[in-house]
Amino acid sequence: MPTRVPGRHTVEGSHADETGRYAVQYWYNVAKGVVETDEDRGPGEDVLGPYDTAGEAARALEIARERTEKWDAEDRAWNDHGATSWDDEDLED
Repeated sequence: MPTRVPGRHTVEGSHADETGRYAVQYWYNVAKGVVETDEDRGPGEDVLGPYDTAGEAARALEIARERTEKWDAEDRAWNDHGATSWDDEDLED
């Protein structure tokens, strides 16, 4: 039976810490539009996560959009400045 902990709950499990418990992770199911836990998680292709809290999981699409925008900006900066060239002649075989 799950044990309540402030802000999170834990369950017995094989990925347990030294107390024999592990923190439940949260997932956002994009097919259903709902937050799920390890216990009721849908198929892998339908979920984003894991997240530490239900609140983070609820923001999964927003978080994914923010990360994509950040990575796109990094790619643009990389492409604008170009990669530095290097010579591997000094490397050992």
